[in-house]
Amino acid sequence: LEAKLAAWRPDADVDSMVTVQAFAEEGTAPRIPAPLVRVPIGTEVKLSVRNSIADSTLIVHGLRAGIMPNDTVHVKPGTVREVTYTATKPGTYLYWGTTRGSQIGERWSRDSQLTGAIVIDSAGARRRAYDRIFVLTLIDIYSDPSRPPTKEDIWELAINGRSWPHTERIEVPVGDTARWRWLNGTMISHPMHL
Repeated sequence: LEAKLAAWRPDADVDSMVTVQAFAEEGTAPRIPAPLVRVPIGTEVKLSVRNSIADSTLIVHGLRAGIMPNDTVHVKPGTVREVTYTATKPGTYLYWGTTRGSQIGERWSRDSQLTGAIVIDSAGARRRAYDRIFVLTLIDIYSDPSRPPTKEDIWELAINGRSWPHTERIEVPVGDTARWRWLNGTMISHPMHL
């Protein structure tokens, strides 16, 4: 993974963009949400994290999915850190970063898009055509430092990097099965109704 600045357009049909911090696979453009890490149980996972954000130390939470609660990796500007572990606990996990030293409940500025999913599949798990992973993110686009962040009303909520009505459309045949995994990478405990 590489953390870097990105020009994000959650509303696909407008010219305006927001400069955010986001993760990319090394050598590719940043993505929101961050690249998916998906492995079967028992896999040795080796992740490297490069911090290409010149003015901030990056703190990444949750890379050792299911192994170490409250796990953090600190990556100084211009450096790389590596994490290695064996994926032993099936599940869907959130990984996220901050360059302000914030807790997840305090991330509303440009580091709020440093958010992704790790999925550890059970032995023999079968992926269906209609399985989806949705990562919710939120940013305060026009932050007013004189007001507490909970009083802001210019938030952009995104599902897999897009804001409504630019989100993915899903059609599933009647009688088929769809499995959806939702991860809340926002600063609030209840960002939307399903």
